[in-house]
Amino acid sequence: MTDLTASNLFESQTIFADHKDLIHDVAYDFYGERMATCDTTASGSEKGLRQWLKRSNLVDSRTSVTDVKFGPKHLGLLLVTCSADGIIRVNNPPMLAVGSDEPNTTNAVATIHTDKTTANNGKEPVNDIAFAPNLGRAFHLLAVASRDVRIIKLEPLPECANGGGVRFRCEVMAAFEEHASCVWRVAWNTCGTLLASSGDDAAVRTWSSECIHTYFRCEMMAAFEEHASCVWRVAWNTCGTLLASSGDDAAVRTWSIEYIHTYFRCEVMAAFEEHASCVWRVAWNTCGTLLASLRRRGRAHLEQ
Repeated sequence: MTDLTASNLFESQTIFADHKDLIHDVAYDFYGERMATCDTTASGSEKGLRQWLKRSNLVDSRTSVTDVKFGPKHLGLLLVTCSADGIIRVNNPPMLAVGSDEPNTTNAVATIHTDKTTANNGKEPVNDIAFAPNLGRAFHLLAVASRDVRIIKLEPLPECANGGGVRFRCEVMAAFEEHASCVWRVAWNTCGTLLASSGDDAAVRTWSSECIHTYFRCEMMAAFEEHASCVWRVAWNTCGTLLASSGDDAAVRTWSIEYIHTYFRCEVMAAFEEHASCVWRVAWNTCGTLLASLRRRGRAHLEQ
């Protein structure tokens, strides 16, 4: 049997997505069969048997699309984007014509629903969005990172009689200004009970969230200020017990967090300073045993 090495462990494939400039982010749907990428536009691709096929191209923002996310799996291929123009857009996927791989020309353009109230009335750039785990609720919670941290309730409305896509009623449930500066990332834990955020104030903050029927409560639980400068990314492990952060100070830090009802405990587990420059991204593997980080010069690190 051939030994696994760095050269044969992964298979590299180049995808020409027709982007005109820097690609800001990439997102997969729940089943890993579809991928969305964004720059000044938002594009969607569907995985075939041997290659990726471009299905749609969404061009609606006057400025860069900063993040793209697929909606919860039961909403199909619903795609949510945010951009530097301060607007969050909900895009319904174009339908495929019967017996064809091409989009139906009668519904080729994705329907755009815009609610500027969900993003500081369109005055401030929106840097990140994150869906909370649904857990059987009749509505969805969307965390928004802008000049503050906002939690928005998206309540699906009855489908249009003409067979149109899903529409939502939007309501801002909470807004937190403790960062007092630009917020770059928001991330929910697996249960949707804790929200982590990071920003230009060199702090990582955690918020406790409880939402049952019409009752909603959210409050800040802790602020971690061990980073020396801007914190770009926060990421939870699968169990929601470890939180990783990375920033301009070339450091990756992990935090152990325990939250049960009213009991909350948090402590720094480790600090990795092997990077020589800004660390852009951190991500856990599925088991939560490996942490990958990526720095500005294109080098990736694995921590166990």
